[in-house]
Amino acid sequence: MKRLLVSVLVLSFAFLLRVPAWAVETPSTEYTIGIDDVLDVSVIQPEKLDVTVTVSPDGSITFPYIGNLQVKGKTMAKVQEEIQMGLANGYMKYPIVAISLKESRSRKFSVTGDVLRPGMYAIDEDTTVLKAISIAGGFVRYGPASQVRVIRAIKDGQASQAIVVDVKKAVNGDSSQNVTVQPGDVIEVTEGKFSVSGDVNKPGIYPMEDGTTVLKAISIAGGFIRYGPASRVRVLRPRKGEFGRDTTIKVDIRDITSGDTSQNLLIQPGDVIEVTEGKYSTSGDVIRPGSYPMEENVTVLKAISNAGGFLHYGPASDVRVLRPKSGDSGYEIIKVYMKDIIRGDSAKDLVIQPGDTIEVTEGRFSVAGDVLKPGTYPIEENTTVLKAISLAGGFGRYGAASLVKIRRPKKNEIGHETLKVNIIAVIRGDSAQDMLILPGDIVEVTEGKFSVYGEVMRPGMYPIGEPTTVTKAISIAGGFTKFGSASRVKILRERPDKDGYDTLKVNVGAVMKGSSKDDIILLPGDTVVVNEGIF
Repeated sequence: MKRLLVSVLVLSFAFLLRVPAWAVETPSTEYTIGIDDVLDVSVIQPEKLDVTVTVSPDGSITFPYIGNLQVKGKTMAKVQEEIQMGLANGYMKYPIVAISLKESRSRKFSVTGDVLRPGMYAIDEDTTVLKAISIAGGFVRYGPASQVRVIRAIKDGQASQAIVVDVKKAVNGDSSQNVTVQPGDVIEVTEGKFSVSGDVNKPGIYPMEDGTTVLKAISIAGGFIRYGPASRVRVLRPRKGEFGRDTTIKVDIRDITSGDTSQNLLIQPGDVIEVTEGKYSTSGDVIRPGSYPMEENVTVLKAISNAGGFLHYGPASDVRVLRPKSGDSGYEIIKVYMKDIIRGDSAKDLVIQPGDTIEVTEGRFSVAGDVLKPGTYPIEENTTVLKAISLAGGFGRYGAASLVKIRRPKKNEIGHETLKVNIIAVIRGDSAQDMLILPGDIVEVTEGKFSVYGEVMRPGMYPIGEPTTVTKAISIAGGFTKFGSASRVKILRERPDKDGYDTLKVNVGAVMKGSSKDDIILLPGDTVVVNEGIF
């Protein structure tokens, strides 16, 4: 209450004495006082007193009569009020105080790095990044090619953010890039540089120049060591706002040298250009597996030749190319058909790219089950099912009555598909049934069996033996019961696509009367069903 009364009296007294307006003008409420600020403080009434004070590092000023007064972070109006109250508290009657900012030393920014006069400077209301760099004497060398960022404190100084400034755009009038400087900002100016590493004659760090492209950068670094356009080139570009993380940009030097200027991208400050000698690898069943330098137009066949050629089986080998995907995210697998290439189909002879791996695996297949020599065998030209069984020593006990199927790896998938082989038809000369073996196939030979159910004396499953007909199968199963009907016999035969069964009716009565053409030969897996007679 006392302070309010003093303030009212002070203002009233000032009015009566016609104190000039500047003496009691309320200072700006926007400006807050900081360390090193210089203040002019004048006591106008009841006695004249002018004092210039500097805010100390602890945020205080020393004023006659009052002593130390904390002012940091306070507005000019607040400090004026506190000085008046302090003087009125036993020292002066109805004091009138005026305060003004003589020099704002607390509102500063810093410029560091590649400028002529790095240091700390006082801030003006309209100080932009370009103006700040100009105050610091300007760029040392490279101007718009330099790298500039503003480090600004956030969250009461507990953290900071980095604002990247595109100097070229700012110089060309883009006001969004010409950031307004705030108190405490640190403007970092670094000479625009890029690096070239790897298979160049002079790897190192180089200063930026306007219009520096990938090809020009490699030229500045002395050019390629050996393989020129066959070399592998990529640019590692720092991501904005993500320290330690780079964006990888692949560059096709062949396209650039062929006139594709879109590939010859402009270098940015901080870019790292990696040049690696163009190489490819050959692995597996070749004479000299290993890594080889790229040359112009190296095809799969030439690459295998450079590696000494196939170890054993030539065109029957399984060949594929593993090609790195863009962005280093795994491989693309490309199957190569060597038989077609060697027969003259050059369109299928793939041109190798740097980083490719040519995998050559000896073409092999396996024969398992009821054969004399089960095992894995190298594939040869035109190896069929029957030839594969022959290579494995032939059938065991059941010969043509065996059940034969091929388990074949699925293309580009995990697992196998199963293909049934009608080996009886093959042995009888149906070459269409004698399918070609592919690398990785497994030929399974198992004991052929058939089943007999219904009105027979001993229903069940039996080995198929040498060509077994329906009537022989019924005989093996003990013959008909007294209810069995010779005219009501059928065969259930699994369809090739495994989608259900086909039903084949058999007139056993006609067979018994001498019609051998009606006595169907059973296949492994067949089921003979004998039904009751109809009375």
